[in-house]
Amino acid sequence: MSKQLLRGGDQSLVVEAGKITIAQHSLPFPESEDLESFTDRLLELDVLRDDDEVRRMLAGDDAGYSERHRQRRVRDVTGLTRKQIDQLSRAREAYALLLQGVRPIECAARCGFADQAHLTRSLHAFHGQTPAQVLSGR
Repeated sequence: MSKQLLRGGDQSLVVEAGKITIAQHSLPFPESEDLESFTDRLLELDVLRDDDEVRRMLAGDDAGYSERHRQRRVRDVTGLTRKQIDQLSRAREAYALLLQGVRPIECAARCGFADQAHLTRSLHAFHGQTPAQVLSGR
């Protein structure tokens, strides 16, 4: 998967006759109640990967490795640096708060942005929208 997709880009997937094709695998298109089993199936097919070690590292557990090893491992597994993952996480949190109607200045402070301009740049980079656009429903 490209970094652009991880950062919130769009990827069109073909859905025909109730089936979706992902990485040359044709699977039944999931309903919302089937998403967990759908994800499990993607893991089985190695379309998605789950790495418990990286999950622990991202949660703050140093897993007994050097900082450099953790940096390399996270980047190798996810395709993103730890800093990019943190930026993406803050942008997603901010986006969710804006959808709830939280004012941009308050949202910036709650999510750890330096100021509202920093929030605006981050949202534009990761979601393609400014806070005003998110609040207006565009």
